[in-house]
Amino acid sequence: MTLIELLPVQGWEKHASCRRVDPELFFSTKLADQELAKMVCRGCPVQPDCLEWALETGQDHGILGGLDESERRARHGRWKRPPEGAKHTTRAQQIAADPDRLLAFLAQGLTPAQIAREYNTNAGSINEATAIVKRQAPAVYAAATTGSETTS
Repeated sequence: MTLIELLPVQGWEKHASCRRVDPELFFSTKLADQELAKMVCRGCPVQPDCLEWALETGQDHGILGGLDESERRARHGRWKRPPEGAKHTTRAQQIAADPDRLLAFLAQGLTPAQIAREYNTNAGSINEATAIVKRQAPAVYAAATTGSETTS
């Protein structure tokens, strides 16, 4: 099994350099292994996508996106901290801010994983966005999803 087989399908992972590497390298406690894993990531064409996924999903183990867990925590704080006085917006809230697009995907009967690929995010964010839309506009949500196979 490779590292990429441990990751959820996002669309970008088929191009990941780690597909050809033993996943133990990315979860080793040996400093030399961690440095080697980071080198694999540095040469990876989808490193930014992997890092975004790791940050969005709060991955707290291993080398993902070229960073170890402490580096991701430090970067996540810098990337996600809103400006003074601004309201923090999650990825799910951003998706729910355009309910028509999300509802169109749901009306087509797409699964959260399929919709996540359209937004370049994960199924958890889609489920959360769906719950937000359902809570804010239950009648619109019901009308859009009637007959659809998708559930949140």
